[in-house]
Amino acid sequence: MVIKALADEHVVYIACGGSSSAAIIDKGKLYMWGNAKDSQLGVPGLPEVQPCPVEVKFLTEDDGLGPHKVLSVAVGASHVMCLVSR
Repeated sequence: MVIKALADEHVVYIACGGSSSAAIIDKGKLYMWGNAKDSQLGVPGLPEVQPCPVEVKFLTEDDGLGPHKVLSVAVGASHVMCLVSR
């Protein structure tokens, strides 16, 4: 099955948790899908269950951190933790 949101991307890392999943692409972007209740995927305004991957833009250059890439991600039952580089 081809996932349309990631069809043209090169996925380098995948993590799964209790009710959500994450993928990192070679450009250092993070995509997530699954349980989005209470903004658990880091993207406000999604339906309670997000069936397709959506890009998570949790850090912006306006935060003073500058450009960054997601290197790794861990997904638990109700949390997600990312390792990023600048």
